[in-house]
Amino acid sequence: MPAHVALPEPEEVFGLACWRGQPGAMATFHRHREIELNLVLRGSLTYLIGGRRLTVAAGQLALLWAAMPHRLMSSDHQTDVFWLTVPLGDVLRWHLPPQLVQAMLGGQAVHSEPTDASDQGRFEGWADLLKHPASAEARRIILLELEARLRRLALNWTASPPTGKPKPLPGIGAADHVERMAACVAERYQQPLKVAEIAAAAGLHPHYATTLFRAALGVGLSEYLTQSRIAHAQRLLLTTDLPVLDIMHEVGFRSTSRFHEAFVQACGVAPRAFRQRA
Repeated sequence: MPAHVALPEPEEVFGLACWRGQPGAMATFHRHREIELNLVLRGSLTYLIGGRRLTVAAGQLALLWAAMPHRLMSSDHQTDVFWLTVPLGDVLRWHLPPQLVQAMLGGQAVHSEPTDASDQGRFEGWADLLKHPASAEARRIILLELEARLRRLALNWTASPPTGKPKPLPGIGAADHVERMAACVAERYQQPLKVAEIAAAAGLHPHYATTLFRAALGVGLSEYLTQSRIAHAQRLLLTTDLPVLDIMHEVGFRSTSRFHEAFVQACGVAPRAFRQRA
């Protein structure tokens, strides 16, 4: 195993984009600020996202919060894939089912069963609209069609019951605030980071920021920060030989007891046991 996996800096930014190609395994993890969708037309993909491996088979549609570092580990020969990226703020404005949004922003990849044969035509149409600088009307068409597709996905997707009952975002501007706070955590979770600093990234008072974030995603800012650190710890435990204490510092924890407590709460086992079990 490699001794260390570094994250690329600065993170990439794609915006609303769609393209098709044959993927190759990634040498390192990468991240970007958008929600990413993968539609596998032929073959399969295997990703490592946080501490989880995800295999996406032909015909399946997968989506993930790409600010969580992720890495394509392998793909079948001649795999053919569509990628689409969409800014998080646009997705939050759709008020998708809370459990879907919580799972995705918590580091899970959500994927469909290979049942919708019309997906390829949709992606081809979106890619065609985005070949040249897209007009505002073209972007609106793509976002409306994509919202409908994700709502259909949510109807057939099941997950563990959410821990909270998020309320709809109070306004359009709130989605932008939540997007900026989520991006701040994604960029800086390895550093000492306080709720007040995350709130400041969106120009908000800490109390209001925490309330807004919890209303949108069902978790508070502190919990989301901890989730991001634990996902990174899982990844390093699986892909490196770094000592557990080094991993603790690498992902942003400063207290051994707090790291152990948070890891056990999230994973059900201590870090060393998690590594041995993998």
